[in-house]
Amino acid sequence: MSHTPAEEAALAPTPWWQASMPPGAVSRQLGDFTVTVRGPLEPGDSGAPHVFLVHGMVDASDTWAPLLPALAGCQVWHLDLPWSGRDGVDWPGQADALAWLQAALDLCGNRPGIFIGHSFGATVLLAWLAIVPAAAGLAGMAILLAPFYCPPARKPGWNQIDQFARTVPQRFEQSLRVRMGADVPDATVLAAMARKLAERALPDALVELFRMYLASRCWPVAGLHTPLHLIVGTDDSAMAVDSARALAAAAPHATLHLLHGCGHDPVHETPDRLRALVAAMVRVPATEPGAPA
Repeated sequence: MSHTPAEEAALAPTPWWQASMPPGAVSRQLGDFTVTVRGPLEPGDSGAPHVFLVHGMVDASDTWAPLLPALAGCQVWHLDLPWSGRDGVDWPGQADALAWLQAALDLCGNRPGIFIGHSFGATVLLAWLAIVPAAAGLAGMAILLAPFYCPPARKPGWNQIDQFARTVPQRFEQSLRVRMGADVPDATVLAAMARKLAERALPDALVELFRMYLASRCWPVAGLHTPLHLIVGTDDSAMAVDSARALAAAAPHATLHLLHGCGHDPVHETPDRLRALVAAMVRVPATEPGAPA
């Protein structure tokens, strides 16, 4: 039986989604894992804002390609972090997600700018904003797509964690279907691809996600002065929608944007609407980093 190139890649020992790093990328090896950033060719003082892109779990920096037209004129930094699964699954055992993010920002020179994250990446950015003192002086704005946040009054149960874990392969399958479009393979191959991706998130990364989700109950988000734009699809999971609503209510300078008819991946599901939203945000004169809005 012959396979298309996409199907052959999906069944190969090397993950089909593992992209080689482009020229100009800077990496740092920490134990068994690599943090890589790729920034503007001449990251000088041009006056254009720096924008830092933080991908979600089992994803990579190239996921942001559909959003880039909205960032025209900005100095864009792509971050590739261990939760891509590229180097294996046990990265949380060497350092937590916040430490990996800080390593990437160090490679970027800890410049001030606009920070954009998706899903797990958005959650890590929220932790950085809330509990790292230096973040207040660097983040002029944060755009968080489908972040996970648990308000102090909520008491998550084991059933919620179990349900989320059991649906991981289905989530990846849905994401693959959206991203591959007309090139999506048959159901059997698609399911095999989703299982392969799930192996890169279970159990280590998923445990780290829930550790951060539970810890967020103690994050001092009410003291955040950074303007936050929270974007979530109305068709996303109840956990994601509830997280965005709760965070919008808790953070004093947060604005909630609901994308109707969109699920967990607005970058690929509704790129036109997302580009319009983000373009309007980055055109607004930024608040002085760290100052109350």
